[in-house]
Amino acid sequence: MLPNLTDSQQAIVDSDDPTLIAYGGAGTGKTTAALYAARAEIEQRAAEHQKVLFLTFSRTAVAQILDRAGPVLKGLDDRVEIMTFHGFAYRMIMDFGQYAGFGPAPPPLVGEAAARLMDDSQPALRLDDLLPGCLRVLKNGFVKSLLVERWPMIICDEFQDTGDDHWRLIEFLAPPARLVLLADPNQLIYGFVPGVGAHRLAAAEGRHGSRVLELQPASYRDPSQILPAAAAAIRRREFLATEVAHAIERSRMAILSGVSFEDCGPRIDEAIADRRRQGDASFGVYIHGNGPAADLSAQLTSAGVNNVAVGFPEAYGQALSVMVECLRFTNSLCAWEHVEFQLGVLATSLIRSKDLPPLARMLCGDKPRPSALDERLANIENECNICQDPTNAIDLAAGIWTRLGLTFGNQQWDRAARMFTATATGLFNRTNQSWIDDTKVALDQAEAHSLVGSIEDARGSVQVMNLHQTKGREADATILVFRDGEYFGRDLEPYEESSRLLYVALTRARNHVTIVLGEEPHPLVQPLRQYATGSASP
Repeated sequence: MLPNLTDSQQAIVDSDDPTLIAYGGAGTGKTTAALYAARAEIEQRAAEHQKVLFLTFSRTAVAQILDRAGPVLKGLDDRVEIMTFHGFAYRMIMDFGQYAGFGPAPPPLVGEAAARLMDDSQPALRLDDLLPGCLRVLKNGFVKSLLVERWPMIICDEFQDTGDDHWRLIEFLAPPARLVLLADPNQLIYGFVPGVGAHRLAAAEGRHGSRVLELQPASYRDPSQILPAAAAAIRRREFLATEVAHAIERSRMAILSGVSFEDCGPRIDEAIADRRRQGDASFGVYIHGNGPAADLSAQLTSAGVNNVAVGFPEAYGQALSVMVECLRFTNSLCAWEHVEFQLGVLATSLIRSKDLPPLARMLCGDKPRPSALDERLANIENECNICQDPTNAIDLAAGIWTRLGLTFGNQQWDRAARMFTATATGLFNRTNQSWIDDTKVALDQAEAHSLVGSIEDARGSVQVMNLHQTKGREADATILVFRDGEYFGRDLEPYEESSRLLYVALTRARNHVTIVLGEEPHPLVQPLRQYATGSASP
């Protein structure tokens, strides 16, 4: 038996079942046990050319799995392919798309924001096209003959979140591949997505030769079990449970009530400072919705809290596109309208709304612009027109967003600017012949990988994100913010779906959870007001 593994975790490692469904709560070690199972497969059963395929849903999960894989897969890390479903689908289309009607060179991959602004006649591969396109590729007899023996084991993390196309992909590869499916019904938070639901778990359990295994209910994230126990009670809507009161009394959980959203910045700053004094070094700040997450990130920045807004991979990739098009414009390789269009797409990716943001429409020429914005754009265009020095051209491209006077999206832009500058400068120094074309190719590829989850989110000691993006994350301390007037869909008491989302967010912390409530919080969390302390810690 491997050291530090429980009997149920070891059973995952030892299994040779055609389909193994491993159920376990947050922090019970499902992923670590599955990585040990991958190692056992490679060392004991797989041929030298075979690998284990580990599929998950988000770039966050990929990063977390890679972190855990290091010590487990030492010496064998190149034999386990860890990627998102979209990343796998994109790779199959790029490698074998010509056998499924995609032509010798599949169209470029674009994100949701670009798709909203593009003319329908423009050839493009959208994110929603990837899984159906991958299934078309895999149905080709020649491709299937190449891939059928490549992966003797397929591990799927967060299996409870699989939709119809995810399941078709998994079933297509098995057999001959054995399946290890990691799931937690209490973390099923994407029930609003077509095809996702408890029926998927039933379908897996009904497969021939399937076996169900329950992991022991103990969290390795919080060995004291205080926070997991409180989170489980809150998920069950048992707010007066001993477990919740115990977490408050032991200073593992704090409730702040009556905090308006506009005042969150200073209160969160105080909470983080308090926890730093207790020795915590990493912090997750969670809120419902992408737009509020971006607003909260900006508010924290204004309060002097350095933070990273997580969950905007499209914005990162789109910022690269803006810089590339600006660089091409300085060398007369495209029109200025291309630069403005890419700026509009970037604005759309940063301002999440049902309708196109007014700024995006201004940048794309569909809405009159304020004179100040028009003047700034004209000045940048003129400077690019007369720029002769490649180094200056790179600097101009890397500075457009800031020079437009826009105060949001700076984190994504700055991160992209560092990559753009390093890539463009390096290619120019290597050869001054085709360096601009080479820069475009390299950064187009980087943008595509960011869209399908092959590039992890930026690191930072304070990370701000949507509640739905918390799955798979860990932090020493977490802060959950609930605003007045929030909408949690049509879910009604006992808030079964929303309580699962709350449970996921509550189980991310190792040491401490702070819950910030407004004056009139949503009924989902309103009962927690009775524990309010009025300060960062009880």
